[in-house]
Amino acid sequence: MASLLRIKNPAQQASLLRIKNPAQQVKSFAEKSFRRRICSISHTQTQTLNIQTQTFNLTHSNSNTQTHTHSNSQTHFISLFLKTNAVLCTLIQISICLFSKSLFKLQHNSKKMYATINDFLTDWNYESQSTLDLFKNLTDDSLNKVIHEDVRTLGFLSWHIVHTLQEMPAKMGLSVDIKQQTDYTNETVAEIIETYESGAKLLADAIKNNWSDADLVKEDNMYGEPWKRAVSLSILIKHQAHHRAEMVVLMRILGLPVIGAYGPTREDWAKYGLATMK
Repeated sequence: MASLLRIKNPAQQASLLRIKNPAQQVKSFAEKSFRRRICSISHTQTQTLNIQTQTFNLTHSNSNTQTHTHSNSQTHFISLFLKTNAVLCTLIQISICLFSKSLFKLQHNSKKMYATINDFLTDWNYESQSTLDLFKNLTDDSLNKVIHEDVRTLGFLSWHIVHTLQEMPAKMGLSVDIKQQTDYTNETVAEIIETYESGAKLLADAIKNNWSDADLVKEDNMYGEPWKRAVSLSILIKHQAHHRAEMVVLMRILGLPVIGAYGPTREDWAKYGLATMK
């Protein structure tokens, strides 16, 4: 984005304004705004303070001598108030700008792009195995337990993760032929594990057999937005991690063991013969 801000060609600048991705529009606008604000805040606040002070001095320049001391006190107080107000306004505006800039960095990092197919497959092997390990801690009885009327069941979340192995890749032109579950009342953990394991392997094979590294920068229409395939693969993995986290909470409530995908769990500490960290 920094390079886009240095574009001199008017035609290229015009194309930047036609960006359809809302996140890119906000990022483009606010990064420009950040630069302008930081440069103009001090000048603007100084001008405002000078005008306010001059106005106050003119208003009170004809005060008689009997109220001279009182007026000086008022002048000092109001002048101090105006200066304090100017400083606070400046700090608030700078804080808002810095927060916005941090937000854009977060937005950029959330759409990490894989550079090679092997990079993705390395992550996918670990992430898909983590998902399988979590599924293996489920019980058939736990799948339909309703923790809260507004919270999806473990069975629903499990099948949602499984279905995504077919749904997202299909938008990128990849075929992952797995079973579609329509009845969430009679599913079994074994069925979920078998379908997911098959789908995870089919997805990896479809990418290896149909794409090269050059295909990662191609764009597909993903939910109304143009996403590079490298970004879509990254979001596919994050989507799994997101729903695994939901499942971990529900499994803890039901007293089921969970996995430590990114760090040891209470069960892991016990295996090490150590007390749980607190």
